[in-house]
Amino acid sequence: MEKIRIIALFIILFSILIFSLTFYQLHSSANRYKTIIMKVYDKEGNKLSYEEFMDIVTNGNRGWAENDMLFNINDYTIVEGWPICKDDSGNPCFNFKDSEIGLSLTWMTENTGYFNLFLDNEGAGFSKSETIIFNYEAALSYWKKLNNALLIRKDYNRSSNFNDLYENAKYYINQAKQANKDSLKGKYGQIALDYIAQAYELLLYEYGIQYGQRHLSQQFWWGVTIDRIDDYQNVLNSVSDLVENSTTDGWVRIVFDEFIPPEYYDEIISYAQMKNLHIMGEILDSCCMRLYSLKDFKFRVREYVNHFPNIEAWEIGNEINGEWLGANVVAKIEYAADYIKKVRPNAITVLTLYWQFGTEDIPHSVFQWVKNNLRPELINKIDVIALSIYVMNSPLGMAFDEVFQMLHKYFPTKKIIIGEMDYWYDEGKDIWWWHNNTEPVSTIREKFCKQMYASALGYSFSLLGGFWWYYNKEMYPPNDLWRTLNGLYKKVHQKKKIIGRR
Repeated sequence: MEKIRIIALFIILFSILIFSLTFYQLHSSANRYKTIIMKVYDKEGNKLSYEEFMDIVTNGNRGWAENDMLFNINDYTIVEGWPICKDDSGNPCFNFKDSEIGLSLTWMTENTGYFNLFLDNEGAGFSKSETIIFNYEAALSYWKKLNNALLIRKDYNRSSNFNDLYENAKYYINQAKQANKDSLKGKYGQIALDYIAQAYELLLYEYGIQYGQRHLSQQFWWGVTIDRIDDYQNVLNSVSDLVENSTTDGWVRIVFDEFIPPEYYDEIISYAQMKNLHIMGEILDSCCMRLYSLKDFKFRVREYVNHFPNIEAWEIGNEINGEWLGANVVAKIEYAADYIKKVRPNAITVLTLYWQFGTEDIPHSVFQWVKNNLRPELINKIDVIALSIYVMNSPLGMAFDEVFQMLHKYFPTKKIIIGEMDYWYDEGKDIWWWHNNTEPVSTIREKFCKQMYASALGYSFSLLGGFWWYYNKEMYPPNDLWRTLNGLYKKVHQKKKIIGRR
C-alpha cells in the first residue's frame, strides 16, 4: 500500500512538473523577443555598417537626431523608442515582442531629401525573426503604398512626368526582385525608392490641384499667418490679392501675442473683416503656453473671445503635443473649447497638433499624445484638426499621405488642415533638409510651399489651411514666394474663370 502511495505521489509530482515546464515554455515563447536583422546598401550596392546606416538616419548624429521608433501599424502609437542596435556581424537590427509592428525612422533619397519612413512589411507588420534587405523592403512597402494611393484616386489624370517616374520605379522594383545578390537587391531597392518618393510627391501635388479644380464648390481655406500688426492695411491687401480678391477663400491666422490686451488688435481685425478675409484667432502661441497658469489662461480665453464676437474660428491650442508647452495643457484646451462652444456656439474650434514622430520623447509623438490625452468629450467640441509641419525638424515627405489619412482615422467626423508650416535650413542648426541642401533656401521654400498647399487640397475631409508662418517676413511685400502661392491659387481656380467667361 505504501508503495502504491509513493507511485501515485510520483505521478502527481511528475504531472505537475510537466505542466509547469509546458506553461513556462508557452509563457517564455510568448514573451521571447524576435529580431529583425537589416542588411543596408547604398545606391551603388555598397554594404553599409551600423555606424554608416545610423549616420544617415541621424544626419551625422546632429543634436537630438535619434529618431527610430517601433510603432503599432494600426494606430501609429509608439511601442518602443530607439530600438535599433548592432548585431554580432555589425548589421543594424531591432528586437520586438508583439506582432503588427513597424519601424519608423528618418531616411533619405537622392532627389527628395529626408522623409519619415514607416517600414511596415508591406502593410502586414513584422511578427517573426528574419533578416531583411532594408532598402528592398522599404521600396516594396512604399511601392504598395503608392499603388494603394492610386487605387483610391481613380480620377487622377496622370501626367507624363508621373508616368515616367512610375515606370522607372516599377523597372527597378522588378530588377530588385530578380536580383540574385543581396547587394543588388539593396542597390536597386534604393534606386526604386528614390523614384517612388518622387512619384508619390508628384501624385499628391497633381491630384491636389485636380481635386481642387473639380470641387470648387467645396470650401477651402487658403490661409497665411499674420504675427504682427505693422503696416497691417497693406499686408492684408496683399493677402486679399493672394486669393485674387475672393470674398470666400482668403483666411488669415492672427497670432495674439502673450500679455497683450485684445484691444491692441482692434484695427487689424476690423480691416481684415472689411476686406472679406476670414479670421482664425490664435489664442496663444505654443511657445508662450508655459508662461500662463491655468487661471491666467482661462482669463485670457474669456477676454479675447468676449472682445471679438465675430471672429469665425478660434485656435484653442497650438502645437499642443509639444514637449515645451508646460503644465495643464489639456485642462487649458478643454476650458477653451468648452467656453467657446457655450458663448460662441457658431464659432469654429481648431486644435493644432505638431508633426513629430520619433524626434522627441515618446509621450509627445503626435498619435501617442492624441491617444493618451484627447477624451471624447473634448473631441466633440473640436471642429477642425490642424497639423503644424516643420520638416527640417521632423521630416515628413511622401509620408504626408499616410499621416493625413491616419489623422482622418483618428478624427473621422472632423475636417483636417495644415495649421502652420514653414521651411528653413540653417546648416548647423536644423537637422534634416528637404529635396536639396545645395540650392538656396528661398528656392526650396517655394517648392515646399507648392507641394504642401497642393497636397492638402486632395482630400474630401480637408479644408487645406496652410497658414504659412512668416507671411510678413517671407511673402510680404509680394515676392517670388508670394507669387508661388498666388500662382497655385490661380491654377486651381482657372477652370472656374474659364467657365465664367462662357
